[in-house]
Amino acid sequence: MKLHLDGSEGDDDEGRKWMTLAGYIASDGFWRDFDDRWTTMLHNRYPVAPYIHMNELMGWDDPFERVNGWTDRRKEELILDAVKLLQSINKRAFCSFLCRIDLCGHAALIAEGASLKPPEFMCADACISQSFKWYISEHPDHLEAAHIFSDRDEPYIKEFKKEWARHQEPKRLIKPGNLWGWIASIEEVNMRETPAIQACDMVAWAESRSVSDAERPYKFLSKIIQTVTPTARIILTEPTLRANFVH
Repeated sequence: MKLHLDGSEGDDDEGRKWMTLAGYIASDGFWRDFDDRWTTMLHNRYPVAPYIHMNELMGWDDPFERVNGWTDRRKEELILDAVKLLQSINKRAFCSFLCRIDLCGHAALIAEGASLKPPEFMCADACISQSFKWYISEHPDHLEAAHIFSDRDEPYIKEFKKEWARHQEPKRLIKPGNLWGWIASIEEVNMRETPAIQACDMVAWAESRSVSDAERPYKFLSKIIQTVTPTARIILTEPTLRANFVH
């Protein structure tokens, strides 16, 4: 099985900063077909979209500049086509997992003396452990070692990778109930060449967008994605962190 991850950050209306990590998990075979369909979707338009990266797309950054032919309508068509593609996929074949954590709340608890893991690790641990549980439950007869992929230089995967290295065993045995034993590799890749991480980027960006009630484009994109694709959300507010991680 392969799990792809990407992250985003956003501020709510009270000025609190939130970190979101989103991931899609599915079998190895699933991703070969997904990559082909996603690439076809990107290219089946003018101007051709080389990839999806929401910050670049919404910021009119190269290659999504007006001079290259991009307009608000063409950007909207690209986003809607990506959502339609996700909607068309067999709902039992894949699942999205996202974790959103209140960074201000986490910092406040640390200042009080609480012993908490870094927020990047907590989000990664939540997404990865829950995604594995889903896969094992949905595909008990097709269990595979897990390969985890993220964009380059992402802090959340670096923290998780350090912990994984500490738990590694020489033979990398798959052990039911042992998160670390399922993981065969953790790799950093170029998201602009990895369709699955582009899909994760869209989910994470949309969730970060949703933390504010301000009227702005794609305010409800996260709800739309959650409606048309299987999604599990974990929201770590300050009260949730205090109740579940402070002892």
